[in-house]
Amino acid sequence: MHKTTLEQWALLEKVVELGSFARAAEETNRSQSSVSYNLALLQERLGVALLAPSGRRAVLTPAGELLLNQVKPLLQAFAYVETHAATLRNGARTRLDLVVDSIFPRQRLFAILRQFQQRYPQTQVQAHRSAGKPG
Repeated sequence: MHKTTLEQWALLEKVVELGSFARAAEETNRSQSSVSYNLALLQERLGVALLAPSGRRAVLTPAGELLLNQVKPLLQAFAYVETHAATLRNGARTRLDLVVDSIFPRQRLFAILRQFQQRYPQTQVQAHRSAGKPG
């Protein structure tokens, strides 16, 4: 079993992003003592100091910066999985197959696909070119 949780890492990321335990607690609907406890537990289980006091703020140690940077892609991937699950739950399509006529302008197609992906990042788009039949 894992020694740490995604929740602990997400709290660490939030403390760093917002600059304080109090603001992170407020944003995550927790008490400040809960945030402090979870981060102390995270550091204890790892055996590495992730945060160091700096005035009224806590800043990442070099080890904390290195480890948080390694964990951030996992946090993003986990958020994506949750978003994808919500999409499936709501019945939205998660894959779209397009057949595009070969005479359709490529640049225009790419621009449209870019806009679509920005609006619906959880939907995978597969585009295929057709060779259009002479009529």
